[in-house]
Amino acid sequence: MVQTSPATMFGGVSGSTSSQYVPASSSIGTIPTSISMPSVPVEAERPFGVPISSTGQTSYQILTLETGQGSVQIPVDVSAASKQADEKRKRNAGASARFRQRRKEKEREANTTIGRLEQQAREANEDSEFYKRERDFFAQITAFGAFRQRNFAHQRWQFQRWLLGDVREIRS
Repeated sequence: MVQTSPATMFGGVSGSTSSQYVPASSSIGTIPTSISMPSVPVEAERPFGVPISSTGQTSYQILTLETGQGSVQIPVDVSAASKQADEKRKRNAGASARFRQRRKEKEREANTTIGRLEQQAREANEDSEFYKRERDFFAQITAFGAFRQRNFAHQRWQFQRWLLGDVREIRS
């Protein structure tokens, strides 16, 4: 039975090869004993890893296996793991960008909160200083007023004694 290689569907195979493949005995149905691959022109024939596509899409390389019956060429998808890694890197980059954005936003909020609290502290200190000055002012007025009242009361008492004739108390 003659079959065409799946490699011809993916962009080409290096060289023209007809090989016999005799697998170990198997109890599963009929196994082909020969594979015929058509000739496809390629720039240079290489035994391992010939890239078939360089468009950045799905790329296949030909893996050539040497057997006692000849060489077998198998197309291998080499971009599947690469695509998964690219997708993972993209997800990671997106997550990192979101994390950096959240961190910047938190820093902005923290700076805003710090500024607001510093302003409140300054205002509280200004209020405190204002009320301390006001307290001291009223304390001075109260102390001076009490002194004047005491002094005035003492002077009035001396005047009354003088009027009553106790002059020696006044002179002393």
